[in-house]
Amino acid sequence: MDDQDDDEKDTPVALLRVQIDLPDTVDLDSVDEAERRVLGAVANRKLPYKAGWAVMRMLEHRRRVIADRVLEDRLDEIEARNKELQRQRDEQQRTWRGKP
Repeated sequence: MDDQDDDEKDTPVALLRVQIDLPDTVDLDSVDEAERRVLGAVANRKLPYKAGWAVMRMLEHRRRVIADRVLEDRLDEIEARNKELQRQRDEQQRTWRGKP
């Protein structure tokens, strides 16, 4: 077993202080970049795998929130467009029937 594995057993993840430069996770691309940086830090042994796993879980939750918001915004757009199309159809039907 190497030194990092021994350190991880002796030091709780909560007590570790590691600095990783992560982007502000405002969209899916930035979450992807943050995940890549965390994986790189773990792979280069700058971050213990348990700490990396914890950060990746947080990033995954953030990704889900962003994806849900994107989906909700898209559904709102579709619903608004469908409402407008239905309004236009109703107006055309009234016009064809001679009822302005």
